[in-house]
Amino acid sequence: QTWCQEFKALHHRSPMLWIDKVCIDQTNIKEDLQCLPIFLAGCNRLLVIAGATYTRRLWCCTELFVFMAMQPELELAAKRLEILVLGGGDAKIEQLCANSGSRLT
Repeated sequence: QTWCQEFKALHHRSPMLWIDKVCIDQTNIKEDLQCLPIFLAGCNRLLVIAGATYTRRLWCCTELFVFMAMQPELELAAKRLEILVLGGGDAKIEQLCANSGSRLT
């Protein structure tokens, strides 16, 4: 909720979110996974909401890899990626942010 409020204050509008868990058919992930680059190409930014197991789930790593690979340059990718760490967090996520210059909140 805090993230949404900060977004609204900065952009003067509510965020439009595409949530993979909701938008991808969980009973047919293989089919929708083929469309992942198309889904991500429609995103101006990527908000990763990462918990303690984020880096241990292949789906999450694949999604992040595809998004980063589609960016024309690393600096632009870092500006378009924001990682919100929940709970105890994940040391690997914190290292990723430190290496890429992405915003960690």
